[in-house]
Amino acid sequence: ILVRVEVPGVPLSHLRISLLDSKLRIEGRKEPESPEPVSEEAKPLRFLCLEREYSSFSLNVTGKWPVDAAHITAKVVDGILQVRL
Repeated sequence: ILVRVEVPGVPLSHLRISLLDSKLRIEGRKEPESPEPVSEEAKPLRFLCLEREYSSFSLNVTGKWPVDAAHITAKVVDGILQVRL
């Protein structure tokens, strides 16, 4: 079983994946990026509009088949979390 979830900008270290009975729970948080250092000659970066959300999220997926928790793997590739059950 392969579960894919879009998690753009969220590193694997900010995700928590758990399994209870046949319910897979994915929790995470998206935090603002640290601003890059700016040289004294450079002008400060300004935005007219910045549409990004920073918050916690959770998702529950209930399966119909038994899953062996010892064989679950997860990775994030190009903003997609892939959980193999």
